[in-house]
Amino acid sequence: ELTQYDFRDTALRKGSFYQQNNFIQIDQLKLVIIDRLPTHLPPQPISIDVILLRKSPQLAIADLQPYFTFKLLVFDASNSRRNREMWTNYCLENHLPYYDIEKQGAFILDL
Repeated sequence: ELTQYDFRDTALRKGSFYQQNNFIQIDQLKLVIIDRLPTHLPPQPISIDVILLRKSPQLAIADLQPYFTFKLLVFDASNSRRNREMWTNYCLENHLPYYDIEKQGAFILDL
């Protein structure tokens, strides 16, 4: 279960690009990369366009939902097949949009 998420350590801003740890914003697009159990979580849900799951973090999609509202989940190819299948099944059962890079190929996002 997620208990904390930390966006505080480092920040980079250049033009319309902003990055702070695993949070990236380009213009109005907001993306969070989750590759481990977060250390600090927001007290209120954060609206995110894309959540990228990588390196097989040991979490369920339901663990993310109290902390993030999102438009799309992306599973990259570094995740185990077991995790990708578990997340895919959850997304299908709960009508959540997802993209599996291992099965669907490169994820390209128009900005």
